[in-house]
Amino acid sequence: GVYRALVAFRARIAADRGCRYLQVDASGMSRPILRRLGFVPLTTTTPYVYRA
Repeated sequence: GVYRALVAFRARIAADRGCRYLQVDASGMSRPILRRLGFVPLTTTTPYVYRA
């Protein structure tokens, strides 16, 4: 509910402002929700922790 509604709302605002593309940095758990909203994965990121 809340996550899906928030992403959809922000995507609608971006579209109204003329944005053609959106970037989402989310966990794999969000993938099904984002797919239902029409997002398509283009690449992935891998987080690293630097330990000196």
